[in-house]
Amino acid sequence: MSNKKTIYVLLPLVLILWGYIIYRVLEQANPDVDLPNSELPAIRSKVASDITDDFSLLLNYPDPFLKHLRIEENGALENTPENLQLNQVYAWNWPNMTYGGCIVNKKKIVGILQINSKNLLVQEGKEYEDFKVDKIYSDSIVMKREDMKRTFVKNN
Repeated sequence: MSNKKTIYVLLPLVLILWGYIIYRVLEQANPDVDLPNSELPAIRSKVASDITDDFSLLLNYPDPFLKHLRIEENGALENTPENLQLNQVYAWNWPNMTYGGCIVNKKKIVGILQINSKNLLVQEGKEYEDFKVDKIYSDSIVMKREDMKRTFVKNN
């Protein structure tokens, strides 16, 4: 087809399409059109006085949170080692640690750790500045001091 024939065929199609689009927009924007009964029918509900169901709770099960505690006959808890939870207070704070990632070799895994602006290459099971390296992962490292463990995530 030549360019003139293409224009003669496509121009009326474009005009018809745009006319249809404009017609649909104006049809939706016209507020005068009444829609057929758009109200929902009223729903009848039962009045609360019509319902006469009674329920009772069965409370004859052990308390899941207090099942390990022994209770004396007067209702007080015994001071047994199982019942006492000691909050240990440590005289030290965790230093500023940053995990940089790990280097995997055929024989061992070495982590890159920065403790108080000091760069270290660390291995599992070894101690560095009173901290023991518990586990090295590709995205995090687990450090341990006394009974406390802390996980440091890799900075991107």
